[in-house]
Amino acid sequence: RRYPILLHLDGNAYFDVIKDAVTKNQHNYPDSIPPIVVGIGYENAYVMDSLRVRDYTFPEALPVDSFATSGGAERFYNFINEELLPYIDSNYRTQRVTGTIMGHSFGGYFVLYALARVLEAGHNRLSEFNHYVAASPSIGYWEGYIIRQLTKQIEKASLEQLRRKKLYVTMGEEELAYDRSDLFNKLKEILSHGNGMKIKIKEYKHTDHMGTAIPSFEDAINEH
Repeated sequence: RRYPILLHLDGNAYFDVIKDAVTKNQHNYPDSIPPIVVGIGYENAYVMDSLRVRDYTFPEALPVDSFATSGGAERFYNFINEELLPYIDSNYRTQRVTGTIMGHSFGGYFVLYALARVLEAGHNRLSEFNHYVAASPSIGYWEGYIIRQLTKQIEKASLEQLRRKKLYVTMGEEELAYDRSDLFNKLKEILSHGNGMKIKIKEYKHTDHMGTAIPSFEDAINEH
């Protein structure tokens, strides 16, 4: 048997939660074949905060954001494609026609960035992933840059490309109360014209930004 990959960011924080959710739902997967869970983490939780901003964002942050380091998402995307996934493929019996990538906050931003890159770049290893889960993505980064990128790539992508993709985006009701720029509604409007891509958008009631991560991941796994 061969197994799909479930790749998630912030492995230091969420690996056990996601592993337990997969175990709980393993009999609901097609042919009862659960995914191989791969968490990308860091040496320890102390360095995670700064390094995740470096790895999950693009382009480099505006001066007003005051991040020590940022803008490394392209390098991180290439690491996943050229090093991580080939390593997993060579050591495990992986399926090559499906997969999931999920992340929260800046991790959710990177998931949207990866989707835009996949639609732009055509075939590579990450383009074989069909399920993208962005929990409370930090869409306000760089004045909504990722929304503009997704718009451009969705408009340019072929119907065949889009039909193979499924995107699950979530936000918390309490964080949306502070969305003065209305970016989430702009994102929803763009995705409503997804040209064949399967899209689900969910707002968690009475939930703040940090509270969306675990229910988003659990719900996505439950629906796989």
